Amino acid sequence: MARTLKNIETLPQRHGLQDVSPKVATLDSLVLKVTASGTFDAMNDSVVNLEKFIVHIGSEVSYVRSSTAQSQTFHNSTFTLRDILSRIYSIREHYLDTFNENAKVVGCSHFSGSIVESHKFLSFDVFTEGVFKSKEDLFRVVRDLRGRFAFLKNWGFERASWAGGFTSIKFTNKKYAGKNPVDSSDVMPEVISENSFGYTAQHYGTPVYDDDILSKTHPIAGGISGNMDTHIIESFNGIFLSELALFYMGMFLLSSLVRYRPDIWSNALSRRAVSNNPVDDKALSLIEHFIEISLSIFPQHVVAILKEPFS
Repeated sequence: MARTLKNIETLPQRHGLQDVSPKVATLDSLVLKVTASGTFDAMNDSVVNLEKFIVHIGSEVSYVRSSTAQSQTFHNSTFTLRDILSRIYSIREHYLDTFNENAKVVGCSHFSGSIVESHKFLSFDVFTEGVFKSKEDLFRVVRDLRGRFAFLKNWGFERASWAGGFTSIKFTNKKYAGKNPVDSSDVMPEVISENSFGYTAQHYGTPVYDDDILSKTHPIAGGISGNMDTHIIESFNGIFLSELALFYMGMFLLSSLVRYRPDIWSNALSRRAVSNNPVDDKALSLIEHFIEISLSIFPQHVVAILKEPFS
């Protein structure tokens, strides 16, 4: 309503989302379908152009728009609750503990840069769980990140370090001949050297700067609120959803659960087998965590969106 300056009676009179979970389902396998022309569509399409990259060059901070997906691009798509929860940054560690697999989201820094011989040098750090133990291990980590987040194949590897169980990897728009990020040859064991804090790229020759690198970078979440918790969310088959859409879909599916599928919910809450249904409390703690943060993060996002300029 605020972004489109329309009255409440003009909003679609349907959700635009549908619970299509199978009759016998576990909590994490609940399924949501996006349908056409609903309140969800209106919400999502009012915020898709608000996400932005935050770029620091010297003392100046600039913002580069980076649009997420319009609703029509994923009409009739289905998402499980696990698909959604795996992409919520604030519960990523809890997700790992619950399912023993990494969440589909990683932290990252703002972009920082400087002007080098009339070119714009840009870099940013990606933060991921775990630490690498060798050059070969680091190579696998970077290759995995580029597989999950394809735009990183446009960014060159510069250095990596670890601390407190986390790895920090710096990527830049500076590339060298013969060192191709696409095949990760810029981080092969023979082209990186070890130092006191980790590993650094050891490239020679004249670098080439890609001044249009941001246009080749997929959306990064967290720019709407403008805080330091920026992060990269894996796409759904190439579709990059707004983080607000993920919260909306997750809470809608859970509200449908307690309203229309109380048997599944009560079975989870009982923490024991009921009739022929096995114990289904594996994801219960994770879901409670998601609900808790939704009550604070979703309103914070809404406030940020209300304050966002229209131009």
